[in-house]
Amino acid sequence: MKNRVPFLIAIIFIIQLNVGCGTSQNAVKTAREITVDDEGPRNSSPSDIAQREEIHPIVGNDRDVHGCIRSAGYCWSQVQGRCLQLFNEGLALMPPVDQALPTDSDSPFDAIMQSFLIFSSDSNRVELFMPNKEPMLFHKTASNNISGTWISGNYKIESQNNLFIVKQNMEIILKQY
Repeated sequence: MKNRVPFLIAIIFIIQLNVGCGTSQNAVKTAREITVDDEGPRNSSPSDIAQREEIHPIVGNDRDVHGCIRSAGYCWSQVQGRCLQLFNEGLALMPPVDQALPTDSDSPFDAIMQSFLIFSSDSNRVELFMPNKEPMLFHKTASNNISGTWISGNYKIESQNNLFIVKQNMEIILKQY
């Protein structure tokens, strides 16, 4: 008898839950009933469509001037000449672990954010994407293979021990780990 009591309580609970969650047939409208009124389908005017898009923007409708969908993580790469996802195709760099975080960070939590390098197909140009900054374009100075040095103003990208570093005024600001 003791084994049946919890079982019966569970069944009663499930029945009450189903009854409580039920809705009357009149309260539920189908998608067709919502879009079609008593007089038949409505013709949408351009102002109706614009008003609906303001209230409910279309997901993925945020293309930039190059056609890259920002909400999907795409951005334009000048050296590749196409939209790409940095986190999938870029070479990730972080600030050196022994360095303090940059003070110009817009993050309210002082989060460490990755930067990315994108190489041109011939490795003569490199694009550096850093958080909250415009992409920077670097040009190779010497060497025929991927290891070498690329320069842009007072910034320099170098390959050391098969890992890339970025220097600003001779100080390492980003490293590949």
